[in-house]
Amino acid sequence: MDPIHLNGREYKLLLKPTKFAGDPSVAMANNFWNHHVKLIIKRHLDKRSNGQARSNGHFAAAKIRRVRFWDSKSHLLASCDLSLRQRGKTLDPDGEQEITLKLRTSDLFISALTPVTGSNRRAETKRAKTKLEEDIAPLQVQLSRSSTGRKVVADYGATRSRFSRSTTQPLAADEVPGTIAQACKLFPSLEKELMRGAQRDFSLKTRLISGPAIEEHVFKGPKVELGGGISGEFALTFWYFGKRRRIPHVSEISFRCSTDDVPMNLPAAQRAHLLFVAMQKELAGWVNTQDSSKMALALP
Repeated sequence: MDPIHLNGREYKLLLKPTKFAGDPSVAMANNFWNHHVKLIIKRHLDKRSNGQARSNGHFAAAKIRRVRFWDSKSHLLASCDLSLRQRGKTLDPDGEQEITLKLRTSDLFISALTPVTGSNRRAETKRAKTKLEEDIAPLQVQLSRSSTGRKVVADYGATRSRFSRSTTQPLAADEVPGTIAQACKLFPSLEKELMRGAQRDFSLKTRLISGPAIEEHVFKGPKVELGGGISGEFALTFWYFGKRRRIPHVSEISFRCSTDDVPMNLPAAQRAHLLFVAMQKELAGWVNTQDSSKMALALP
C-alpha cells in the first residue's frame, strides 16, 4: 500500500468580522498584512540563511466567487462529518460551477483511506480532483453542554488538526442536487458513508436545502518562507451573506503549505507552528473565539 500523502497543510484563524468594516479592497487586505501579520513574522521567525526576512509579497485583487453549502434540514451530512459545497463565479444556471464533497475527521487514517468518489461520467471523471489536506486551527472548548448558541473559546497555546478527503468536479446546470439520491449520483461513495455514519434509516428521497448565498472574496499573494522548499501562502477570506458588504459575516486569515512536491521537514513544521501560535496570541483582539469554522456558519 502506498504511504499516506498529504497534499497540503492549512493553518486557519477566524477573525472578528467587525474589524473589517467597509467594502473589501486590496488596500484593506494589505493594511492588515503590513501592520499585523508581516510584523508577527518578523518578530517571531528567524531570518533566512541569506539574511532576508521570511515574509515576502503582498495581497493581489480578490478572487470573487459565489458559494453555497447543501444539507438536509436535520443536517444529515454534517452529522456524518460530510459537507457538500457548490461554488462558482455566479450561481445562475449559465455560470461555470463546481461541486465538492468533503469528509473531514480528526483521524488521519479514516480521512485518508475513505474513498470519496466522483461521478462515473467520463467528462467529469477526467476533470475531478481529489485531495487530502490537514486543517490546523486553535484548540477549542465548549463552555457548557447545556448552553445554547455558539459558546466556543480558544486555547492560544495549542492547536487541533482535522483531516479532509475531498473530491471536486464540474457541476452542470441541471445537476444541482435537490435530494440525497441526486447527490449520491454525483458522488457514488456518499450513500455508503451515510450508512457508515449510523444513519442507516435515512431516505434517499430526503430533500437537500441550501444555506445562505455567499459572496466570497479571497485575497492571496503574501508568503512566508519556512525553509526546505516549503512556503506558506496567505489568504484573507471574507464571506458576505446577501448583497450588503458593509461588514462581512465571516472573516479568516490562513496560510497554506503545499506538500505535493516537497515533504514537510522538521524546521519548516516548527516555524509554521511557532508562527501560528504567535498569530493567535498577538491577534487576540482580532480573533473570533465564538465560532468554530466558516462552514458551521454557512449550513442551512
